Amino acid sequence: METISRLTKDPVGFMRGVENVRRNPEVHDHCHIELNDGRTIERLSNGLYGAANDYLGRVWFFRDVTENKQTEAALQDLAWHDPLTGIMNRSHFFDRADEELMRAARYQRPLAILMLDLDHFKQINDSYGHAAGDQVLLSVCERWRNSLRSVDLLARLGGEEFVVLMPETGVEGATVAAERLRMTVAEPAVSLNGKEIRCTVSIGVSIMHDEDHSIDDALHRADNALYRAKGDGRNRVESMP
Repeated sequence: METISRLTKDPVGFMRGVENVRRNPEVHDHCHIELNDGRTIERLSNGLYGAANDYLGRVWFFRDVTENKQTEAALQDLAWHDPLTGIMNRSHFFDRADEELMRAARYQRPLAILMLDLDHFKQINDSYGHAAGDQVLLSVCERWRNSLRSVDLLARLGGEEFVVLMPETGVEGATVAAERLRMTVAEPAVSLNGKEIRCTVSIGVSIMHDEDHSIDDALHRADNALYRAKGDGRNRVESMP
């Protein structure tokens, strides 16, 4: 076992688990062990008893489940992320947003939300084709990811509509961040097959209130602010605290 432990990412934890089942014959052991070479090994172990119920020792089984774990990870990734842009999808965003909402309420911390909608995106699809439209979405999301903090949650709600949740951020900080996101879309243009495709984004900003019951309350206010940004000429940021 000590030889095997040296192959694991956590040799101390591996040996601790082995010693625990050795000292406790009644324990049924079942766990997954990550190896340094990237493989995952499933370990099963049960106590072995004789006819008189006397403890004879322990039987160990090891099985390589790397392919299964990789398949599970790939399926989980599909369940959580938008297949085109790679950012969070709608359902995963709302799961994470609920967690952030509870955290913000518990510790009385600010929480901001941004609604983003690319302006006249249908014209891009009509003029350059849907493949070009997809490339624009990919480029825009990459720019946004580079502009946001690691704690910010960026998701695609559908089509050309996106949302950002910003923990520990009030309306002023969120508005500054939204303006930065707006500028990353406006410049530079997306280059595709020798053509420069330009687009802009309208953004609505809001924050959570103490009386809000769900993230939908702040999302509704941000959506109203977005609607106002669209009505006032697009390519702008509006806030509705």
